[in-house]
Order: sequence, then C-alpha cells, then structure tokens
Amino acid sequence: VKNIAIGNIPEGFDATIQEFEGTGVEKYKISVSGVEEDIKKMNAKDIIGVIDMKLLAQEQELTEWHEGSYVGELTFNLPENVFANKQYSLTVILEDLNKQNEESLESVE
Repeated sequence: VKNIAIGNIPEGFDATIQEFEGTGVEKYKISVSGVEEDIKKMNAKDIIGVIDMKLLAQEQELTEWHEGSYVGELTFNLPENVFANKQYSLTVILEDLNKQNEESLESVE
C-alpha cells in the first residue's frame, strides 16, 4: 500500500485513497502475466501504482474539481514483458483545503 500514490493532485485539495484510509491494510495484491523469466525477477517492493488525477479529469471530461469521491484507474510500473491481468481501480477522496481553512477560522472566532 505504501507503493500506491495519487499523482497530480489538484491545487487546493487534499487527496486520500478511501479503500486504505484508517483500515490498517498493508498489502494490495495484483495479478500479472508475462514472460516467466521477467516475472521471477520482479520484487513487489519495487512496483509502484499511481492514480493520475490529471488523466482521470481527462477521462471524465472534468474542467473543474470539486470536493468528493472519484474512482481512478491504477497504472503500474511493471517490467516491459509483464502485464496486469485486469484493470485495478481505487476511490480517491478529494477534500477542499480552502473550505477546511474557512471552517478552522470560523471555529476560532
């Protein structure tokens, strides 16, 4: 799980992955296929999965981000002859940092 990241987080937002938030989950399993020799050389610690928010916005034809949840596809940095057996998606929760700051200021008064 520590090798799964959210890329291109929109400015002014905080992003978390819903499936992992507060769950204590430490591992995320993916199924791969490809050249056996290349698969044997793989080390799970070297595999990185990324949900690219810029790509997600393009796919969903978004022109503006809003607070809420979005389902994004994970892309992995797999060796050349190794492929994920299916598409993997996770839910990204966006929180508006400006809204949080406004709420904090209101509670101080």
